[in-house]
Amino acid sequence: MRWTWMDLILPSGDKLALWDAVAGDSESNWATVLHPDGSYDVAAVKPLADGVDRFWTSPSSGKSCPTRWKVDIPALKTPLNVRLTGTDGQELTGGFGARLEATASFAGRYEGAQVSGKNHVEMVGHWPA
Repeated sequence: MRWTWMDLILPSGDKLALWDAVAGDSESNWATVLHPDGSYDVAAVKPLADGVDRFWTSPSSGKSCPTRWKVDIPALKTPLNVRLTGTDGQELTGGFGARLEATASFAGRYEGAQVSGKNHVEMVGHWPA
């Protein structure tokens, strides 16, 4: 079992949450968008595992995880590049076991408009490199 969750606040004020959960042979990927007026949308996301790069292996837990993602949300015309920022020491232990709670940044397009900003990435589980 592993999952990735990302939250992004876009220049338009929209809040975008990306989800990618894998359990055995089953994978679910989606985005929720909360608009400033309180309305929301849900859209399919191409699997995050299809666009990962630059793996990092934790010296304390031995778990590996990507540090770069190519996110694609076709219905929202939203291709994004996300990358971890900060130090390698953003792994937490306890509770769910070792997990990454990391600062990140994004750049790309959202509904066709150029966007960039800072975000957060949470990863639980082991990503095979």
